[in-house]
Amino acid sequence: TGSVTEPTTQTTMTISKKRRRGGSSPVPPSDNKKPPPFVCHGSLSLHNCSVGAETMEAMVESKMGPYVTILDLSGVNGLTDDLLEQFLATATQLERLSIKNCRRVTGRGL
Repeated sequence: TGSVTEPTTQTTMTISKKRRRGGSSPVPPSDNKKPPPFVCHGSLSLHNCSVGAETMEAMVESKMGPYVTILDLSGVNGLTDDLLEQFLATATQLERLSIKNCRRVTGRGL
C-alpha cells in the first residue's frame, strides 16, 4: 500500500507545481482547508438623488456600510448631519466620501 500512495502524492505535487507557474495557486487535494469567504468592496453613488431618513435608515439596516469604500452623496439636498452620521458609523472601510453641495451637512456630521 505504501508504494501506491507515493506515486499519487508525487503526481499531485507535480500538477500543483505546473499550475503555480501559470499564475494560479491551487490547493492540493489532500488539504481540507476551506477558502476564505469572498468579500467585495465597492462604491455607491447617490449623486443628486432625493435621499431622506428612510433611505439612510434602510442603508444602515441592510448592513452594507462595511462593504462601501467610495460613497458619493454630492448634491443630496435632504442629507443632514444626523443621517450622515448614521451611515458613517457602519462604513468602517470607507476611503472616499463626496458631500459636495450638501447644504445641510456641517462639520459636525463628519
